Amino acid sequence: MKLSILTLFMLFLSTSSQATEFKLLDFHRYGPSPGMEISLHPENGYKLSEIFRVLKFSNDKLSIRLIGTSSKKTNFELLQYYRDKQPKELDLAIKASGSVLHKPELKPLKANFSEALKATTLYSELINALNSIGYKIIDINFEKFHINIDGSISIPDTYIYIMRNA
Repeated sequence: MKLSILTLFMLFLSTSSQATEFKLLDFHRYGPSPGMEISLHPENGYKLSEIFRVLKFSNDKLSIRLIGTSSKKTNFELLQYYRDKQPKELDLAIKASGSVLHKPELKPLKANFSEALKATTLYSELINALNSIGYKIIDINFEKFHINIDGSISIPDTYIYIMRNA
């Protein structure tokens, strides 16, 4: 991946008033593939397409780590997925919410987090941005699934593995 210093500076420091969700944080390696961290922000970020437009990917495989706070829209979409697919489990998990990540009430929701993520606009934007540069998602993993006391879902450290389309 190649990136001009000016472009990187603009991505890191811009405080544009666009209500978008992403900021590029870092490039490094997670295991055998290079990786990038993209921070989720409820506002004052960039669209994924804007970030990917200024990057030049040279590797066939890459990991993207999503961290941070999702927008209200993304949180709503995650909760809606669980309301539609697992309403009883969601209710139990919200009642058991708190600071402990490994509560048994979270297990049924954790098991379907990848599918819940796929039901969000955030994921659709990611798919579209990746397709525009010739990449596709091959796997999703995550850590630290958490439901807050207010019922919001903390986007865990989400690792999205991508590869160049054949």
